[in-house]
Amino acid sequence: MIYLDNAATTYPKPAQVYENTFRFLKEKGGNPGRGGHFFSNASAEVVESTRRELARFFGIPDFRRVVFTYNCTDSINMVLKGRLCAGDHVITSNLDHNAISRPLERLSRTLPLKISRISFDESGKVDPAGFKAVLQSNTRLMILTHGSNVLGSVQPLGPFVEIARQSGVPLLLDAAQTAGRVRLQIGDAPVFVVCSGHKGLYGMPGIGILTVPPGIDLEKWREGGTGTISESLQHPDELPMRLEAGTPNFLAIASLREGLHFLNSEGIEKVHRHEIELAMILQKHLLSAGDGPLYARIDPEESLAVLPFNLEKVPPEEASAILDQNFGIAVRSGLHCAAVLHERLGTSPAGCLRVSPGYFNTDEDMAALTAALSEITEKY
Repeated sequence: MIYLDNAATTYPKPAQVYENTFRFLKEKGGNPGRGGHFFSNASAEVVESTRRELARFFGIPDFRRVVFTYNCTDSINMVLKGRLCAGDHVITSNLDHNAISRPLERLSRTLPLKISRISFDESGKVDPAGFKAVLQSNTRLMILTHGSNVLGSVQPLGPFVEIARQSGVPLLLDAAQTAGRVRLQIGDAPVFVVCSGHKGLYGMPGIGILTVPPGIDLEKWREGGTGTISESLQHPDELPMRLEAGTPNFLAIASLREGLHFLNSEGIEKVHRHEIELAMILQKHLLSAGDGPLYARIDPEESLAVLPFNLEKVPPEEASAILDQNFGIAVRSGLHCAAVLHERLGTSPAGCLRVSPGYFNTDEDMAALTAALSEITEKY
C-alpha cells in the first residue's frame, strides 16, 4: 500500500517511535506522579522532559505553560470554552477545520457569541487587514488556521501577532498541519498554539498540545486527580495542572518525545523540502494532464505538501475507492472536516481528492499515483 494521506496522520512513524515507545511501556510504564517508586518516577520524567522539549521546540520561555490534552480538538475546545463569554466577539476565517467551526457554532447559539469570518483569496491566504478591520471593543479572541488541511496554504504569522499585540486580543493559532513542518518560535507573544501529536510531530494518536501565553488564564476544563496537593479538594490553579487532570496518556507522550528527537535530528526544513518536492511531481502531472480542476497551487516557500483536485469524469469518493482497491494507493476524498472552506471553494457537497505525501514517500510512489490517475481518466 502506498500511503498518501499524511495530512490526516503521518504514516509510517520513524522506527525509533515504534521501538522506543513500546520499550518504555514494557520497562517503565508506571502512572506518572502517582507514587514514589521507580516506575512512577520514570514515567513522570518522560512526561516532564517532553514538556520541556516542546517548550524549546515552540520557543516558549516557561515550560509550565505547555499543556497536554487529548488531541488538537480538545485543545481548541479548552481555549474557546475556557475564555469566551456571552456577548463576546470572535474573528476567524473560512479556512477553519470543523474542530473550530463546530464549537464556535454552538457557542454562537448558547452564549450567544458573535463571529466574523474573513475569507481567503485565490492563493488561499487571509489578509491580516481583514482581521484588523473588524476588531471591536468586545473582541475576545482571534483564530488563525496556520496551515490549511485542504489548500495547503500557510499564513504569515507575523502580521497577525502584531495585531494581537496592538489590540490586546490574543490569537488562537491552529497549528495542526504546520507543527513539525514549519518552524514556530512563539516567545512571549499573545498566542495560544494548538496542535496534535500524531501529524507532523510523528507521535501516536491520543495526545494534543496547548500552549498558554503569559498573562492569560483559561477557566478550568476538567478537574480531578493530579498527583499533587492531594489533601485539597480544590483543583490546582497553577499551570500546567490547572488544565490537566487524571492519568495523562503517557505512552503517547513518550512517542511524541521520540518524534521530536527524530525531527530535531533530521531537521524540519529537510523534512518539509522532501514533502514539497514529492507534491510538486503530482502538481506537474495534474497541470499537464488537464483532467480536472486543481484547487490550489504549491508555492515551495509558502505551502504545505497538500494538493486538492478532482477528476473531470470521476467523483472524488469513487476515484479514491478505485485508487485504494485497484492500485493500493491511499488518498483522502470528501470534505476533509472543513465544511466552511469547501462551501467557499464551491466543492460542496462532494468535496475533492486530497493527496498529502510524507517524509517516507518516494518519487516512485508519486510516479505510481500519476500513472494510476492517468489510467483512471482513460478508462472511466
